[in-house]
Amino acid sequence: MSQRRLVSRSLSMGSETEMLINPKSSSDSGNYSITVTVNGCVSPVSDNYNYVIVPVVIIDNNHFMKLSPNPVKDRLTVSFDQATANSVNITIVDIQGRIFGRWDNIGNGDKIDLSRLPRGIYILTIQSDKIKKAYTLKLMKG
Repeated sequence: MSQRRLVSRSLSMGSETEMLINPKSSSDSGNYSITVTVNGCVSPVSDNYNYVIVPVVIIDNNHFMKLSPNPVKDRLTVSFDQATANSVNITIVDIQGRIFGRWDNIGNGDKIDLSRLPRGIYILTIQSDKIKKAYTLKLMKG
């Protein structure tokens, strides 16, 4: 199992904090543990925690759209703030551009059944009824 070392230094305190994160990098979903070193004193390794990357579209500082989980197994949950949209339209296509599904008027918190979608990587396009811009995300089906 590889480790990624993050080092934080405090100049005003003259101390150094070192964190080891397992197994990959903090930009990858997975199970992680942390070890902290401060001025040469090493903490015990923490329990593993599950870190999951969730596709979030940040529209501005106060507005978002989120799809989870990703990778998806059966059901994809769509979340957004009410100022962003009353509903959204979602289209899923494969890498070759074939359309696998289209869902219109999806509300905040609604779940989309993707249990029949074959395993693979897809392109998901989401567009709100209030914002006339489409957002594209990578969706993985496990």
